[in-house]
Amino acid sequence: METDQFLKHIDQLRESGSNIFVSIADNSDNLNICVPDWCCIERGHGNVGYMSGCNFAYHAGVKQFGSFDWVAMSNTDIKFSTDFFRADCWFNGSLNKSILAPQVTNTKGYQQNPFKIKPLSYNRIRMNWVIFSNYFLAAVYSMIFRFKAALAYKKQINALEEKVIEIYAPHGSIIFFPSFFLGITHGLKYISFMYGEELYVAEIARKHNIKILYVPELKVQHNENSSTGKMDFKRVCRWRADSYAALLEYMNRQ
Repeated sequence: METDQFLKHIDQLRESGSNIFVSIADNSDNLNICVPDWCCIERGHGNVGYMSGCNFAYHAGVKQFGSFDWVAMSNTDIKFSTDFFRADCWFNGSLNKSILAPQVTNTKGYQQNPFKIKPLSYNRIRMNWVIFSNYFLAAVYSMIFRFKAALAYKKQINALEEKVIEIYAPHGSIIFFPSFFLGITHGLKYISFMYGEELYVAEIARKHNIKILYVPELKVQHNENSSTGKMDFKRVCRWRADSYAALLEYMNRQ
């Protein structure tokens, strides 16, 4: 099971001296795993989506283990490099006030960060809402996007430099938040079920003048075999349209 493998991976990192605690949101309410003393399982909320599930897990983790310097919102299909939590950047005080986006490599070798370097305009977000509100438009758009993304990823590998840069939005597979950010937001509350988390985080960070930094020194492998890739496309369209609508509503209130 993916969650078991993730916990075994974290246990190996802890054995090497990394001080890591894990809190898991069981959106199925039937997760049956052996839970070590450095992990807690939050149940009883049903399937509330990715970020909202992480919000419940975050509060459960704080209640059981206390406060943290950093909090990672992550999938369980993530594998950290062996020296990830011993990297020099964790001891760089200038990064402690920023949200961190690691170098995320998927199973095809593509780099998923930086997710967005420049902000999306209000009109672009509105256009995306229109597209995903229509199944046919969404299908055509998704097909074109996958083709363009494959080309862009190949160019990106050569274009990216091994240095820290400021970006607009991090990839949602894993994001590191400094503890003060979660104090401002009161956790990881999200306004939609799934999708669009990256843009939501980006807009909150921009509102509070908090930088989001791409840190290539931090390397993770994203084994994209999670259930999101197997979901019904019509349902995905509805969730994505809802997420863009919620984001537009949030931006209108600012």
